[in-house]
Amino acid sequence: MQEFTHWIEVDLDALVYNFHFIKALLPDHLKILAVVKADAYGLGAGPVARLLEEEGVDMLGVTHLEEGILLRREGVTAPVLLFSPLLPQQAPAVARYQLTPTLDSPA
Repeated sequence: MQEFTHWIEVDLDALVYNFHFIKALLPDHLKILAVVKADAYGLGAGPVARLLEEEGVDMLGVTHLEEGILLRREGVTAPVLLFSPLLPQQAPAVARYQLTPTLDSPA
């Protein structure tokens, strides 16, 4: 059996530092939306989202409804924007989990 020699180390202190560094560059009236789609690009959406929420992020962004629901189930209370268009039957879940839909129109 082959051993795997690749890994990734995530420095959450660096994430916090970068968040505050960027925030300090912006005028106070601007909001920050942190994108945590695709499981925060493989880093773990729940832990990353909760950390950024604790640090004062204004909003989180995910692609799919299921990702938003997962964040809510993991205790995230910050506003969550859904990037993908919704089907009509998904509207009750958007309301139940207090997610923010993206509005679109047929092409």
